[in-house]
Amino acid sequence: PFSSIFRPKRILFIALLVVCAMELSSLGLATTFYVATSGNDSYDGLAPAYASGSNGPFRTLQRAAYAVKPGDTVQIRGGIYQAYSSWTADGTESGPITITNYSGEVVAIDGNKNTLPAKQDDVLLQIYGDWYKVSNLEVRYSGGSGVAVHGAHCTVDNITSHHNWGSGIYMTGWY
Repeated sequence: PFSSIFRPKRILFIALLVVCAMELSSLGLATTFYVATSGNDSYDGLAPAYASGSNGPFRTLQRAAYAVKPGDTVQIRGGIYQAYSSWTADGTESGPITITNYSGEVVAIDGNKNTLPAKQDDVLLQIYGDWYKVSNLEVRYSGGSGVAVHGAHCTVDNITSHHNWGSGIYMTGWY
């Protein structure tokens, strides 16, 4: 008789655990990705330095751009990155996408003496998405513009953009 009193509570408790587990799996927790000049785009991007196997930083910003989802952060290790990237994922109000330097390291996105990108209308760091936070980067010597942000609710902070053939930084959209 005593155990039969608690049986409905036990069933309710188990059902509640199942519902909570289903909800947690659907949240899709935010991830921090890392990019380093010593990285490899076949790595998972989840470590700031090579650890083992495929556990290490990406090599290119473009690889990180393909990986991000709302709430993610991309931390770029210090160094010179001579490639352009285009970011197209959208963040959200509660989960913006953050692109920044790693732990105070100096990051330069460099257009290789104004040869990258090849077309003057192109951009070294281009964002087509909402809810981005971009900070603590140097963007220089672009063959086009340095930074372009096309989206709503995006912020750019502590970006130095210089010696570009086009605009240093331009933004369009709702802020």
